[in-house]
Order: sequence, then C-alpha cells, then structure tokens
Amino acid sequence: MRRVRLSRHLPFEALHAGPPETFVVTFCPTVPPRPRRPCAYPQSGIGAPFRSPNQPPTRVSERIWIRMLRRVKVLTWLLMALMVTSTTIAPNANAIIGGKNAGKLRGQVQFWVNGNIACSGTLIGGNWVLTAKHCIEDRGATVHNSSIYAGSRHIGEGHRMIIAGIYKHPSLDAALLNLWNNVPNYQNVVVGYGIGSPGLNAKVSLSGWGWTEPELSPGTHLPATRLQIASMRVNRYRYNDPRIGSGDTAIQYVYNGSGVPGLGDSGAGLYISRRIFAVHVLGDDVSNGSGVLTEALQPWIEYISGIEPS
Repeated sequence: MRRVRLSRHLPFEALHAGPPETFVVTFCPTVPPRPRRPCAYPQSGIGAPFRSPNQPPTRVSERIWIRMLRRVKVLTWLLMALMVTSTTIAPNANAIIGGKNAGKLRGQVQFWVNGNIACSGTLIGGNWVLTAKHCIEDRGATVHNSSIYAGSRHIGEGHRMIIAGIYKHPSLDAALLNLWNNVPNYQNVVVGYGIGSPGLNAKVSLSGWGWTEPELSPGTHLPATRLQIASMRVNRYRYNDPRIGSGDTAIQYVYNGSGVPGLGDSGAGLYISRRIFAVHVLGDDVSNGSGVLTEALQPWIEYISGIEPS
C-alpha cells in the first residue's frame, strides 16, 4: 500500500505530488465544523473529477458546451423576436380610407416613433415639421425615440432625419419638430402655410400613409406602401371644438368623392393652392375630418421657428 502524506497546515495545501496515477489527499473544510473528511483532487486540476490516465475522457466539458449552445439558441430567438417587433407597423396607424395614390408629396413627411409610423407632418421649412400635438403625447415621443422620413411617397423610405427639438403648442393640438439638419433637396418638398381660411365649400386635399380601410380590429388590414390622398370639401370653419383647442380655431371638411382621413393621418396638412391652411387632428373614418387652422398657429410658429406664412 502506498503511503500518502496529509496536510497539518492549511486545508488546501498540497504536500505530495506523486506519479500521474496518484493523487493528493487533503481535508476539505465543511460548514458547520465537524470531523475532517478526506477528499481527492486530480493532478489535472482542482475541481475536476478524478480519473486515471487510462480511463476515458470525462463528459463534463460536453455537458457545459450543450448548456452554452442552448443559451445561445434562446438568445438568438429573443433577438429575432425583437427585430420583428421593431419593424411592425403600429396597429392604430390608419391612413386615407378609400383614397388614391398621391402623385406628389405636397410637403408631407412621415413621423416615426419607436420604430412605428405614428403620424404625418408637413415640412414648412428646411428643418421644421408641423404636426399634431397628440401624436407626441399619445405615443410618448421624444427626440431619442422619434425620427422623420422625408422625400419619398413610400412608407419607411426617404431621408431619415434626426429630431433635435419638440415644441408643443400650449393650448392647441399642434406641435413643431426641429430637425438637426435641413432635409436634402428640401426645396422640392417644403410647402408654406397660409393665414385665413380656404372658404366654405372649397376643395382641399389631405395625404397620409397606412391602412386604406377602416380598422375593424388590430392586425386585420395591411398598411399601404405609398402615400394616399383624399379629396375633401370645407363645410365649416372658425368654430370652437374643445377636442382641438380653445377659441374659434377649428375647421371641418367632408368627403368629396375620393377618400376620408383616418386616425394615423393626424398631423397632415390640409392642402390647397400650394399651401396648407390647417393641421389635421381627428376624423370619424367615414365621412369627415377636423383640424386646427394655421392662422391660429401663426404667431406661435413664427416665434418658435421664425418661418412666416406664405
């Protein structure tokens, strides 16, 4: 029988290192204290199961690799799910219902929040976008989670512009977005805003992106891939609507043969004679929509952006 020396000092201090087939016997500390018991540590490394050189390799490393591969697989599935979620169009982003493909942008841009298209907006200056205030508040939009796509009629395409500042009107449903830089070739996109009203029965148009049918339930309709346009007719203006804001600042427009605005068209400009005269705020998805007149926004727009009416 081979003699093995035991440690009388520190519990893990090795006093003997024999040939490969031998091992060191020491004492393992236990809690609570009790009589010492011997434990074996292999020459190949503390903590690994002891084996003789003639025994087959251990399978511990294989089990470790299997666990790691399983974790990598789970993480891969989670990342794929996050990527799909980040590119999904928001379910409540409706657009022109029953409209037609727009031939021109007429100043319209896409307002995206958290990877989803939220609303429309109008580029009234090289780096200024006019939109609806509830698009900011309802979506929790900030300069960190929002952006503007400009210069294309196709959804999710065009120049992606970073937002530097968000300014909300104190009493009306309108907001200004200040972009870090001018939109490239903005002269081809920008439209001015007017003062006054288009007048009773005036024919106006409104454009937006998203579903082309009323929303029955989330996910039942696919979004349109191009900017849609609706032809409307003014039937009321300069009246009070608390949903839009204080004062006689509202304008109402009704179906005029080609489409009506939906919820996701909020922020779009009411267009006539190469200018916009209102910011679209709400509609019933059936026959009419309402907005806030830009004549009521003029002093605030000039104060914030320095852009005068055209």
